Order: sequence, then structure tokens, then C-alpha cells
Amino acid sequence: CLLQGDIVNLERKNGKTEVIVSSGVSSIPYTLDEGLIEFATAIDDGDLSRAVEFLETLELSSETEIMWKTVSKLALEEQQLNLACRCFSAIRDVSKVQFLEDTIKIAEEAAEIPV
Repeated sequence: CLLQGDIVNLERKNGKTEVIVSSGVSSIPYTLDEGLIEFATAIDDGDLSRAVEFLETLELSSETEIMWKTVSKLALEEQQLNLACRCFSAIRDVSKVQFLEDTIKIAEEAAEIPV
């Protein structure tokens, strides 16, 4: 959603954040999506576990699937395979879950071999 006008006030009450936008002679309130703010903040902070905790509170939808995929991509980039596996599990990508589980098992077995 693109806000047209100037932000004149920001109010937080009853667990909701509302932005008041002045557009000409009228002021229009917009309620911000706290969930999207929480998710984006967790991603920006690099706190992928917090992002997953938030996503686990939501039903799977096309919007949340995109969010799960975002976290899975970042988790893979950071080599957080267990977290990536959790993400793929949430979106029911069985082949990626199986691949990651196998990869994690191989890595754990390799770590046990004395050098």
C-alpha cells in the first residue's frame, strides 16, 4: 500500500500502530501490519530464528509461503541447515527436507570421525 500525503502523526494504542496521513483537507488513518513489521525487523536484524518463531504462529498461505522461502534462502546462505530444513518442512517441500536431513546426517557422521 502506498500512502498518499504527509504523515502527521503516529499512534500506538491497544497493540496496534496507526499512521495518520494528511491528504489535502482530510486526515486518513492507516493501521500498520504489526506482523509484517516484526518479520521484516527480524530479517533485517539477521535473527532468522525469530523470523521462524513468528511464521510458526501463522497459517500457510501464498503470502506466508513467500516469507518461509525468504527465510529458507537466508538460512542456506548462512549454512543453518536445520533452520532451512524447518522452513522447507513448513511449505511441504519434501524433496528439499529429505536432502537437507541426509546432508545434516552426513555432516554429523563426518564430525564424529577422528582425524
